[in-house]
Amino acid sequence: MTSGRWARTRVRTFSVVADEVRKLADRAELAAHEIADVIELNQADIARAVAIMGDVGGQVGTGKRLVDEAGSALDSVISNSKRVITSIHQVTHAGEEQTAASQNVAATVEAIAGASRAAAEGNQVINRAVEDLNRLIEDVQERMGKFQLDGARTRTGPVEAGVPA
Repeated sequence: MTSGRWARTRVRTFSVVADEVRKLADRAELAAHEIADVIELNQADIARAVAIMGDVGGQVGTGKRLVDEAGSALDSVISNSKRVITSIHQVTHAGEEQTAASQNVAATVEAIAGASRAAAEGNQVINRAVEDLNRLIEDVQERMGKFQLDGARTRTGPVEAGVPA
């Protein structure tokens, strides 16, 4: 896999992770709104329970009915409190998922940086090889220039006795 192709894959991975982080943030925001709604319900139920208890006065029959209503209101508070706890757990879980996604993003960015470094090092090796090849070509051209290619003999070494050059 080429470094460009590898980098594009990492960028797509980063994009998917970033999208998941946005989704988790949206879920956390929704859970926070649900918590606020539950708290408002609890406050209303408590106010109603207080109002009911205040009206009880001295009437026993009416008092029993009002106590039962207050019990129902408290049951509602307990139920709503459980919903708050559930929402808190959801927010906590969403936060943990965001942390994991952030760590994944960091690892992806580090991997891309490593690939970029490796590509740069590879380019340096290629540049050195091209420079070496150019020097070899220049050397071969220089040596070839010393030969006469028009059919004349060329001296390539010491002249042997009796053999004209």
